[in-house]
Amino acid sequence: MAIEIPTTQELTDQNITRFESRLNQTIPDNDQAFVRVLSVVEAMIGTSLNKLTVERALQNLTLTATGDDLDRIGIEYGVTRKPAVAAIHDIIQLANNGISIPAGTEYVGDSNGVRYFTNATVVAAAGQADLEITAKDTGDVGNLTSGDTLTIGAPIAGITSTSATYSATVTAGTDRETDSAYRRRVLNEIRTVGGGSNKADYRTWSEESASVYRSFPYAGAHTTSPTTKLTDDDMELSGTTYWTAGNNATITKNASAPQEGTQNLRVAYLDTSNPYAKPASNSLTVGKSYTFTGWVKGDGSNVPSLRDSGGLVIATGSATAAWILISGTFVATGADLYFYSSATGAGFVEFDNFTLTCDDSWAGDRTVYIECLSSIEPDGIPTQAILDEARSYINTDPDTSLSRPALGTTDENLYVEPIYRTTLYVLITELDVSAAILAQVQSDIYDAIDEYFREITPYVDGLDFEGDRVDEITNLTLSAVIQDILNPVGGSAETVVFGLASGVPSPLGSYTLGRGEETKLGGVTYA
Repeated sequence: MAIEIPTTQELTDQNITRFESRLNQTIPDNDQAFVRVLSVVEAMIGTSLNKLTVERALQNLTLTATGDDLDRIGIEYGVTRKPAVAAIHDIIQLANNGISIPAGTEYVGDSNGVRYFTNATVVAAAGQADLEITAKDTGDVGNLTSGDTLTIGAPIAGITSTSATYSATVTAGTDRETDSAYRRRVLNEIRTVGGGSNKADYRTWSEESASVYRSFPYAGAHTTSPTTKLTDDDMELSGTTYWTAGNNATITKNASAPQEGTQNLRVAYLDTSNPYAKPASNSLTVGKSYTFTGWVKGDGSNVPSLRDSGGLVIATGSATAAWILISGTFVATGADLYFYSSATGAGFVEFDNFTLTCDDSWAGDRTVYIECLSSIEPDGIPTQAILDEARSYINTDPDTSLSRPALGTTDENLYVEPIYRTTLYVLITELDVSAAILAQVQSDIYDAIDEYFREITPYVDGLDFEGDRVDEITNLTLSAVIQDILNPVGGSAETVVFGLASGVPSPLGSYTLGRGEETKLGGVTYA
C-alpha cells in the first residue's frame, strides 16, 4: 500500500484545530495571527519530516533503495557493486627496428581525447612495436574500436609515425555498475538459494565479471539454438575476431558476392598447404552428435570442406566458383571445427550462413548464456575475451583461487555461450496522426518498440522469480506499447502485427524466447 503524506495545508488545518482545542478558543482568521503563522511553520516542518521519513523508509528496501543505501543492503548479502574499469588495448606503433618505447609513454585517442599510457617497455621489431596501453580514466569512455587511431604525446626518435593504430581490446572499459543493474543482482541473491553449484550460483558467479550484464544458466548442453554454437555463424560480424587461422591461413571477410547478407568468410593460402579457419573457441565435444547446414564456394581450383580437428571429413564442396549447400549429421572426433581448403598454392575458398546444432546432452552438461554491457556491444553480444572471463569466474573464486563447481563437474562439460538476438519486424496499418508530426511519431514508435523488444528476456525455470517473467511477446502487449505513443498526440492505428521477416508476410500471434535468446527490432512498415 502506498504511503500517503498529508499536504502542508492539511497539516496547517490540523495544527489550528489542535491549538483551538488546547486553548479553548477560536483562532482569529487574520493571516498574520500568531497561532496561524505558527501552525503554518510547524506544518512546513512536518511536511519535510514526513518526506524524509518516507525517503528513508524507501532507502531500506532493495526495490527502491539507491546509491550508497543500495550498496549497504547489497553488502549485507555479500553482493558488492562493480567498480568502474579502465580500458586496456593493444596498439601498433610504426618504428624502426631496435627502437625502444618506454613504459609510461603517453598516447591520446584521436576519436575520444582520452589519455593512455603504455604498460611496459617494448622494442620495435619488423618495423613496428606492439604496445599495450591503459586508459587514464576509468569507464567505457576509454574503449576503442577497429579503425581508431591515437597520437603519441611526445615524439620518440626512430618512430616512423606519430600516429598509432588500434589492434585489439584486452580489457573493455566499463562504468561503475548502475543502480538498476546492481539492484537486480542483489534481488537475485535475496530471492534465490545458492549452494552445490546450482543455477543461482552460476548466475551469481558469472555476473561478478565487470563486463557481464546478465547471464542465463541452464542444465544440459545448448542443443536448441543453432546460432549459439558458432558465434559468427552468418559471417556478418565485423572482422575476424571470432576466428583463428590454421596452417598460416589468411582469413578475411569478403563482401563481393556473399551467399546471404553483406559478407562471407574467405580462407586464403599464404605459404602452407591446406589452410583453414576455426572458431576462436572450441565448438565441439568429442563423441557428441551434431547437425549442420551451410554454404561453401571454391575459386575454380580449390575445394572447400568442413572437417574437425580429429581428422573427420564432415562434408566437401566443389572447386566450382558457385555457392553450394552442404548439410548433414556427424559425431565429433575433435574439439575444433575446421573450415578447410584443399589449396596447396595460391587461391581461396569461402563459407557463409552456417548453423551448427548439438544433438546430444550428457549428464553434467551446463550452459550459461552471457549478455555483455551494451556500452561494449550494442546488442549485448560478448567477445570471446568476455566469455573467457565469465568462464574463469564460474570455475574459480577470484579472491581465494579455489575451485567453485561441485565435485565431479569439469570445465569440459561447461558451455559458456553468447546470447543471440532474433530480429523481429512490425507492420502497422492505417496510422492516423497529423502530417506535421508524422516523422517524429514514427521515430518515437520505432524507439519504443525496440526498447520493448530488448526488455524481453529468457526465463530460467527454477531460478527466475515468476512475478518478473517477461519472455513472451504478444500482439496485445505490442499494441499497448504503440498506443502509449499515439495517445498523447491523438493518433490511432487500425492493426499491429509482428513477424520474423520484413513487411511481416507471416504474422505471429505470440513469440516466446528460447534458451539464451533475446530480440531486437529490425524495422517498422506502415501500410
